[in-house]
Amino acid sequence: MKKIIKYLFALLGVIFFMAACEVNDPPTWTKVVTGFEETDILVYFNKEDGLDRTQSIKVMLIGKQQKNPIDLTVSIDESSTADAAQFDLSGTAVTIPANSNYGEIEIDCYRDEFVPGEVQTVVLNLTGNDIGPEFQTVTITIEKELFCPITDASNFIGDYICTEIGYTDYPCTFTQDGVDPLKIWNDNFYDWGADPLYYILSGDLDQIITVPAQTINYGGGYTDTCTGSGYYDGCKGTFHVVYSFDGGTVIHDFNPATKKSTIVHLKKGK
Repeated sequence: MKKIIKYLFALLGVIFFMAACEVNDPPTWTKVVTGFEETDILVYFNKEDGLDRTQSIKVMLIGKQQKNPIDLTVSIDESSTADAAQFDLSGTAVTIPANSNYGEIEIDCYRDEFVPGEVQTVVLNLTGNDIGPEFQTVTITIEKELFCPITDASNFIGDYICTEIGYTDYPCTFTQDGVDPLKIWNDNFYDWGADPLYYILSGDLDQIITVPAQTINYGGGYTDTCTGSGYYDGCKGTFHVVYSFDGGTVIHDFNPATKKSTIVHLKKGK
């Protein structure tokens, strides 16, 4: 009997101990941290879109929503490279409203203030109470796509070596038309030389090059109609054209930087 009583007291002791160590609900997160939601943002101007950009920059609250608004200050870091004319901030103060997790400011970026290919940054700092160090700074990178609208075809003229795959290398000269500044002539297309071939550049942001239907004299009484289209790069003076000619498809890549004009015939040789 004594042993039974002894075991009962021991069991009760274990029960009381476990009750004292019972795991309660997880503690409520009470620390409040504020900061930028993103640390890197890209604003990109492409050549097809002529519009300015407005970018929202969110400031977040991590932790329990507050009964009162949280006021923070935004400043432009001296490491920023963008000129003052290229952007505007909606303000230097941002508020996370009461009972909310987010506030925001906006940055307006002005497309026409950037030259094609230009990249600049705006670095913003956040100051106030309870700023998380890892959320204190955001870098907005503003980039404009590199493109070069042209009003004439002068980037494309000159003497070149045409490498025709499966045939040989031969000289060709591209000249600018005397009337249409966006028209160029190839004096030795396909190494026949009897009839020059002309190309028309669009001169707009689409950068399209076309070869209107033209009759090319092979020599020896043989002729064929050549048509084609493709695209060019006004910055580099290069083009890529796909022709329908000589019973097949002909691909032509032109690069003044290497003085090379490469032709690949996908069906048959001459």
